Amino acid sequence: MAGGKRTLLGRVVSNKMSQTVVVEVETSKRHPLYRRTIRTRKRYKAHDANSVCSQGDLVSIIESRPISKDKRWLVREVIGHLEAPEVTEEDVDITPVREAVVTIAEREEPETTAEEEDTEEEEDEEEDDDDGDEDDEDEEDDGDEDEDEDSTPSSPSTPSERDRER
Repeated sequence: MAGGKRTLLGRVVSNKMSQTVVVEVETSKRHPLYRRTIRTRKRYKAHDANSVCSQGDLVSIIESRPISKDKRWLVREVIGHLEAPEVTEEDVDITPVREAVVTIAEREEPETTAEEEDTEEEEDEEEDDDDGDEDDEDEEDDGDEDEDEDSTPSSPSTPSERDRER
């Protein structure tokens, strides 16, 4: 390296600083023992005086004198611009996403709320009144209450169960 300055080829990762770009250079070499190719990536801060580089550009950088604490490279030339393809709404197909949302919604069963339970209880009471056997039903309910008192009281596990008890 006597007399010559190093030149590297890399891709612009960031251009958010004024007159500075971050260039990522990828090198590959063989491992001496395992003979496997190892890729290494290193980032260099390079001086871009005219701010012509944009993110994704392929650039050539050259070694220079220290410009700042971290900056020791200059952008020599922009080799290629990375142009992002223009995407329109017609190009994007979201029907698979909609179908997935519908199938998930169908799988989940909605939880019954306290109001729905009250209406179900009222419908049950109306059916009991039609039978005319109110005394028999009351006795069966009394037996159920005794079983609840004999068993150990358990605290409700969810807030919605606590609200139902109140």
